[in-house]
Amino acid sequence: MKNFRYITILILAALSLSSCKLKCDCGEVVLPESYDKVMIMYSAGVNDLSSDLKEDIEDLCSGFVPGICSGDALVFISHFKSGAGVPVIESVYTNLRGKVVRDTLKVFPGGSRLTDKETMREALMIVDDTFKASRYGMVYSSHATGWLPPGFYDNPNLWKSGSASLLPRPDGAVPYVEPVYSEGEVRVKSIGQTAVGALSYEMELTDFAEALPIHLDYLIFDACLMGGIETAYELRNHCDLIGFSQTEILSEGMNYKTMGERLLKAKDPDVLGVCQDYFDYYNAQTGVMKSATVSLIDCRKLEPLAQVCRQLFIDNRPALDKLTRRKVQGYFRSDRKWFYDLQDILVKCILSLDETDMLQEALDGCVIYKAATPSFMLDQKGFEIETYCGFSMYLPNEGTTRLDNAYRKLAWNVATELVEYD
Repeated sequence: MKNFRYITILILAALSLSSCKLKCDCGEVVLPESYDKVMIMYSAGVNDLSSDLKEDIEDLCSGFVPGICSGDALVFISHFKSGAGVPVIESVYTNLRGKVVRDTLKVFPGGSRLTDKETMREALMIVDDTFKASRYGMVYSSHATGWLPPGFYDNPNLWKSGSASLLPRPDGAVPYVEPVYSEGEVRVKSIGQTAVGALSYEMELTDFAEALPIHLDYLIFDACLMGGIETAYELRNHCDLIGFSQTEILSEGMNYKTMGERLLKAKDPDVLGVCQDYFDYYNAQTGVMKSATVSLIDCRKLEPLAQVCRQLFIDNRPALDKLTRRKVQGYFRSDRKWFYDLQDILVKCILSLDETDMLQEALDGCVIYKAATPSFMLDQKGFEIETYCGFSMYLPNEGTTRLDNAYRKLAWNVATELVEYD
C-alpha cells in the first residue's frame, strides 16, 4: 500500500489534466476531473477541548467516507495530525480496498494558528484549488462566544473597568482562561480558540466572514453561542444555509458518526438531518445531558427579517431601552448576559397584532428548522426554555459601552440600528 502515501501529490498533478488514470497496487484509479461536493471539517481547537475534537474526527472517519473515485471529497483542517501541533490539511478518502486514508496536503509553518484570519483563508483557498467543485460545505468545531469580542466572555468585569492588560494585544491575543469544572460537571464547547501558554488567540466574527474565500452551500457551527442573528446576518453572503446553537453546546458535540452519510453520501447534503441528529441525541438523554438548542437558517431570506426588525426597533425604542433580562428568555449561564431570544425581546416590547404578524412572517421565511429541550443545564446554573424562535440577539440594556461600540461594527446593526449610532 505504499503507493497511497504519495497519492495526494498525484491527485494534485492529475487535477490539471483533462483525464488521468493512476495505477497502484489496488488497481487502476480514475481521478475525477472535478468534484460535486466537498465537505470541510475545520477543527480549530488547541485548548481544553482538544481531546473531544480529536474524537469527533475519529467518529467522522468511522462513518461514511467517500471513495477516492467517487467525485465527492472530505477534507480535514486541524492541528491534530502533526506532532508539533501546527495546522495541517488532509484529504480523507476510502481507497479501493475499503481502508480510510488520511493524506497530508499541507503542513503549515510553526506558529501558525487556525484561528488566524490569514491562515484560515489560505487553508480554504488550498482546498478550493485542490478540489474544484460545484458545492462546498464546512463544519466548524471549537470554542466560540458568538459575536462577542475576543476575551470578553471570560473577563467581562475587567473589560468593563477598562483594564489595559485585558485588551487585545496588537497580534490579537488576550489572556487565556482555562475553564474550571467541578467533579461531575458537564463540559461545554464554549469563534475558535488557540491557547499558547498564558495567551488565547480567538477570531472576531467580522474576521471570520472575511476569511471565507469560497461560497459555502452550508456552514454548521459545532460551537457554543453562535446561534445569533448577528452571526447569520454577518455570514449571509458567504453561505446559503447555516446551522447553529443559541446556547452552549455540550462537549460531546454533534453526531459525527452519521455526518458523512448526511452530507456526502446522498446526492444533496442533508443539513437538516445533521441538525435533527444533534437534537434527537440530546433530547433523548436525561438530567443535565438533556440540554440542546439548534436551528437551521436560510441566509438567502434574511433581508425581510432585517427590514422588519429595523422598523420595529425604531417604533418601539422607548420600550426596548427599558427592557431588562428578567423579562426576556435568555440563553446564557453564569451571568454571561448577552444572548436572548430575538422574538421574545420584541414581544416583550408589547407589539401590536400587525407588528407581531410581520415579525412571525419574517421569521418563518428564514428559519427552516428549530428545536429546543425544555431546559438547558438546569442543575448547573442553567435555565428553562419557555420560548424559542431560532435566533438569539443582544439586548443593549444589559450590555456595556464597550460591547455597544463593538456591536455597531456588525452588519446586523448597520442594517437595523439595534444599538443606535451617535
